Amino acid sequence: MRLGLHVLPNTIDEYLENLGRIAQDPNTLVFLDTNILGYLYKLHSAARKEFFNWTAELELVDGRLYIPGWSANEYLVKFKNGKFSEYAPSRPEQVSKSLRNLWETASLFVDDDVLRKIGYADTRDNFLSGFDDAIAELEKFTKVFLQQFETWEVHNEITSNLSRCVLKSDLAGLCARAASEGDARISHRLPPGFRDSNKAENKYGDLIIWYEILEHAKQVVAQRLAKNDTSLWHILFVTNDEKPDWVYAPSKRVAEIKGARREVRNVDPALKLPDPTLVSEFYSAVGHDNFSIATLPMLIRALSFFRAKDLEHLASAIQIEGEERTGSVEGKADEISTTSVELTGTLLEGALGVQVRAEGTLDSVEQPGLNGIPIEVAAPAIDYPPDAVRDGAYEADAPGVINEIIRALRSSNWYTQNPAIQRIKEIRSENFPPAQWFVLGRNIYQAACGNAQKALEFIRNLDIELSRFPDETAVHLLSGMVFEIYFDRDGKFRRRPKSAHIEQLMREVANPRYQRSRDILLGHLAPFDQWLPFKVGASEPISLVVEVVESAGDDSADSKPVVSIQSVQFLEKELLNDIDAENQNSHWGGIFSSTSTTTIRQIEAELSDNFVIPEWAIATQLNLPVHLGSKLRIPEGKVLTLSRPTIPDYG
Repeated sequence: MRLGLHVLPNTIDEYLENLGRIAQDPNTLVFLDTNILGYLYKLHSAARKEFFNWTAELELVDGRLYIPGWSANEYLVKFKNGKFSEYAPSRPEQVSKSLRNLWETASLFVDDDVLRKIGYADTRDNFLSGFDDAIAELEKFTKVFLQQFETWEVHNEITSNLSRCVLKSDLAGLCARAASEGDARISHRLPPGFRDSNKAENKYGDLIIWYEILEHAKQVVAQRLAKNDTSLWHILFVTNDEKPDWVYAPSKRVAEIKGARREVRNVDPALKLPDPTLVSEFYSAVGHDNFSIATLPMLIRALSFFRAKDLEHLASAIQIEGEERTGSVEGKADEISTTSVELTGTLLEGALGVQVRAEGTLDSVEQPGLNGIPIEVAAPAIDYPPDAVRDGAYEADAPGVINEIIRALRSSNWYTQNPAIQRIKEIRSENFPPAQWFVLGRNIYQAACGNAQKALEFIRNLDIELSRFPDETAVHLLSGMVFEIYFDRDGKFRRRPKSAHIEQLMREVANPRYQRSRDILLGHLAPFDQWLPFKVGASEPISLVVEVVESAGDDSADSKPVVSIQSVQFLEKELLNDIDAENQNSHWGGIFSSTSTTTIRQIEAELSDNFVIPEWAIATQLNLPVHLGSKLRIPEGKVLTLSRPTIPDYG
């Protein structure tokens, strides 16, 4: 049995990256707790859609998504009793009623003395009249929430998207087992569930779910061994229950400070691991210890390392809900690691209840250069110092407000990053060196690529935000943001550029006001032109030609025509080709199998992401324009390859 860790041997970025890799791995089985289903009632429709898009992918790839039968049972009981309506935000009529009650209370005690104390210079009658008008005006805006948080609508989405994932467990047998073993486990404080011993009902619920996870994991082992499949696989339990009979937080974790790895307090956020006793029991039952637990907010933060654009509404909704519940927390300088996603080759034992040896970097070309020869970057229009180009070496712990903001943005903690973005307005007119503005720009874009809500808002409104700075400052901010797309913390050209939020950046760098920024970036990117079909500052469209053919559907009266792709031409290459052994089962890097469907929108988004081309610069020509929004079928025996194969080890 493991004894637990006092020091987590990973930075927050290493922890999140590893969690994201586990969640993305096709050999990971994901289990959802009841509280995750309940959490969906807090999310608006766009956020829920992104959640269900993610779960649909898990379900489609060898059935990797499961809901324990007991979780489904708990969900049904809570839904029938109307419990989930408590999760949803207040309805407009409830908000209006609360405000009307406040107005009535104010009408009883407000007098001229009270108004003078709050600095209100008008009369009591005008105060009450203005208050009443404000309530009426607000009612016009709150009506939108009627369309977003209808309990039955959310329930229907959950059942239609997730019903197929519920385990067909023998709940009666599991209840009997929990009843016979539960009291002994509770008396000996054996997780999970001993913290629920005083509950009047369902005190064995966590234990039943645990038994289901163990039983299904054993079945998977047996099935795979029967096929002589010895590949590594993993169990990830997603639950917002962070009671200490499920998880614990090591007292300290590692942070990178001044280029060295140091131990710091494990706070803001506290990174948590499965209880060692659970991992030991899992090993005894299943034969390996690849078991992890994560909350949904932490999981979405981790997945944002890999697919930020697909999850930005979900991430933003989680942040809004989290800030309302806990308030934002600003991290301390000595508790914040850099935004490095480079793993040092250290054995990541215990980080997520799994042993993994990670080497190299997530997304950068290896040091010798793309063809084994060191690459010298051409001289740009301005020479930023080495610690700005390799911002992993930048000493953000130096004094000054701008460094405080950079430190906070490096935290990988949404609730630290968001207040830091709001602090930028304090320094707009300050005269900091160009390198500091450049590094700040890099970190703003890093935070946006991690789906920090305020950083996303900054990028979405980039034209307005940059206009609030002096031109010289705006040039260096923008240069840093765009530089971060292409170069990693060590100043190396990325194998997989950060393309999640390039639309506004590419618009602004083409603005004549930022010609100097464009020159700076073109100087840095000159050695890599052959891999960049879209040049920074360009405005000319790149043609995408798609040919489809329409055929009749089945014989039913309401059958729709079937639309199949015949050809996809991009950058003078055909992207629809015969399937072969290498790509037959691939779902990675923008490849769709022959059984898949796609849309023009999905094709454009994949090409944009993989080739670093803003979607507004992709000019699509479709021979049958009526099918612009249609599902397009990929013909039997064909594969649509949207990834970019020209950079070694890309993606």
